[in-house]
Amino acid sequence: MDEFEKKYGIVEDKKIKDFHKSRRMFCIHKNKLFVAEPNLEYSHAVWFEKEGWISKQKDELINEVIRGMVDYKGDIYFYRGYNFEIDKNVEKMFFAYLKELVEKLNLKPSSKIFGGLIIGNDKKILCNFLNQKILYFCFGFLDVQGTEYLNWRSSLT
Repeated sequence: MDEFEKKYGIVEDKKIKDFHKSRRMFCIHKNKLFVAEPNLEYSHAVWFEKEGWISKQKDELINEVIRGMVDYKGDIYFYRGYNFEIDKNVEKMFFAYLKELVEKLNLKPSSKIFGGLIIGNDKKILCNFLNQKILYFCFGFLDVQGTEYLNWRSSLT
């Protein structure tokens, strides 16, 4: 088990590698949206290491960068940190880049947007999509701008 596997609590076996290959990673780093190449069989941490942004010894960036994935259905998941968490600041930053993400990956307006991930109890399953709360649909957000976002977000809950 390598350092990243220990921190994630997930062993990168064939099942996890197949999961990684089925999705497209993205992140917001230094106020820029980065989208990984398709069909990669590794985690964000390995991607970041390959980009030279982190190392196994110095990986604090994982807890700072907003990152996520687009699954095989075109649904979007975003989060921060090894615990895959979100807060209002993470949401605000993510939504500032949503339109660019949608355009880069040619996502449909019906794409669902999920905040955070739920790690399976056995930590072998990366996340439990069935219990994931849908935060938004792309078509509902793309017309909302700037400070209107917080008012719009509040109206949904």
